[in-house]
Amino acid sequence: MKILLISANECVEPYQVYPLGMSVAARAFQEAGCEVSQADIMLHKLDGIRKLLTDNDYDLVGISIRNIDTVNSVCPNADLVKTTLKITALCRECCSAKILLGGSGFTLLPEVILECSGADYGIIGESEEAIRQFTEIFRKGETPPRLIRGVPSRQLAPLYDDAILEYHIKYTHTIPIQTKRGCPCNCVYCTYPALEGKKIRQREIDTIVDQIEYYHKKYPDCLFFFVDSIFNDPCGEYKEFLKAMKARCGAVPFNCFITPGGLSDEDIEFLYDSGMLLTEIGIDAASDTTLKGMGKDFTFDQALHCVRKMQELKIRVFSSVMFCGPLETYDTIREGIENLKKLAPSFTGVFSGVRVLPETALYRYAEKQGAIPSDWNGISSLYFFEKGLDQATVHNMLLEAFKDTPGIIYPPNDQDKFLRTVHKIGYLNFREFMGEGQ
Repeated sequence: MKILLISANECVEPYQVYPLGMSVAARAFQEAGCEVSQADIMLHKLDGIRKLLTDNDYDLVGISIRNIDTVNSVCPNADLVKTTLKITALCRECCSAKILLGGSGFTLLPEVILECSGADYGIIGESEEAIRQFTEIFRKGETPPRLIRGVPSRQLAPLYDDAILEYHIKYTHTIPIQTKRGCPCNCVYCTYPALEGKKIRQREIDTIVDQIEYYHKKYPDCLFFFVDSIFNDPCGEYKEFLKAMKARCGAVPFNCFITPGGLSDEDIEFLYDSGMLLTEIGIDAASDTTLKGMGKDFTFDQALHCVRKMQELKIRVFSSVMFCGPLETYDTIREGIENLKKLAPSFTGVFSGVRVLPETALYRYAEKQGAIPSDWNGISSLYFFEKGLDQATVHNMLLEAFKDTPGIIYPPNDQDKFLRTVHKIGYLNFREFMGEGQ
């Protein structure tokens, strides 16, 4: 079987990312004995994809959908699914190959996206075992089910595409790696438990370190980004991985998503000694009341303590906070504004409203409040504002509060521009320029 996989993600907020999910699918198809090529809409554009489709006789075209929109209510992007529709129409125009959809964005709304795209098949959830099953059926000349639901299975190492990886490195100096799947947290807005389950499942450590060793030597000025839903899992499996990485490769510079819940000073020092130079810390609400409403298991003071410890070690901290979620009031907004000012000089992106996504506790909460329109299909942007809060009033409160506050960005678009600039320079080069060597 000859297969072309296409990443349909054009989102650059807060910065562009290498299509890691597509490369995992590519490895699964390769292990199933297929000839696999990869394309990225950001690199190849529609004209480049058109040429690939017309110049090759593919049996199957797979389209990976990472996002269905952004989380910014002030500047929502409702066009991300339209890219998939354009690519699907192009496939129909240029070749006779069957079309298979997958990816995290597709998994959130599989029936809706499959129907509106006109694609032939879709994979829901994790792809490795589903691709093996799909390939077996397809090879026999039989008709696979329109939708195949993936199940947890052995996690394969991504099959990085050199041209696509170098394109993204040019703009981000970052190589993404997933070390585990699953998230045991209860954040009300988050889709990770629906996408990956709540049980932590670690990848084989040696295979991860193999790729880190290879790509660290090849691209020494790049950061690795451990894109796990939370890197510092409660069971502490991340420590075993970092010990193995450091034993073989030394302290490799990396970024990751961190939760302050249960994170001690010793843990932070261990992360720093292992190579963590920056982190995106999941605070997400600005008062103890709203942290509870968002399903968090820590207080704002605990989060603040973690941030200050990281600042002592010169770990650059980025965080995001969403106002107007469950339990928010005008009083908690005012309290949250004052709390956020304590995070300086870390960078904090501030959002107004919380994006509602299917399969989340927030969706069910909003539904009970009558905040879900009866004709909403999940694709169009829908942002939750707690009852009693006026969107325009909150917007003006946040504009006024943060207009002269360095490091706290509202609306968050300006932070996105800063992040893209830093990544394009290369974070290691940026640290050297700022005199922040480790």
